[in-house]
Amino acid sequence: MIKALSEASDPVSPYRLWYNEWVSENAKGWVLDVGKSRFWDYGFPTIDTNKKLKPTFCASIEKAPFQAETFNVVLANGIYECVENPQIMINEVLRILKTGGKAIFGFVGEEYKPYKKDWKYYDFKEKLPKHEIVSFNNEYHFLICTK
Repeated sequence: MIKALSEASDPVSPYRLWYNEWVSENAKGWVLDVGKSRFWDYGFPTIDTNKKLKPTFCASIEKAPFQAETFNVVLANGIYECVENPQIMINEVLRILKTGGKAIFGFVGEEYKPYKKDWKYYDFKEKLPKHEIVSFNNEYHFLICTK
């Protein structure tokens, strides 16, 4: 069950509702949630560099401490704008994903208003395997990859 952890959480936007539904329907087996959220708890093991958030694994997704083909599903929503090298993050997620598994990447677009500072936004230049794109105007994009 997905739960909001506080009143100060993200506003319930159409893309958040869509993502929550996708997670409920698709996150099966061994699942890793990249980035420990202060606001949303999906109940899966997490990886984050911030010890204060108490992730399951305190490490960078850019150097994931997992063997190849470990996870059935990797949730990487809102991580792109936080990592130093998005392509390395994408490559690592795909490395630790089992063959036949799914990874979902959530990216802010140029029109994303909630952030107050300049973030890197997805510009469709990264290299991904075959994927499905679900876009919410140019504000938010989800890319669903099957390995």
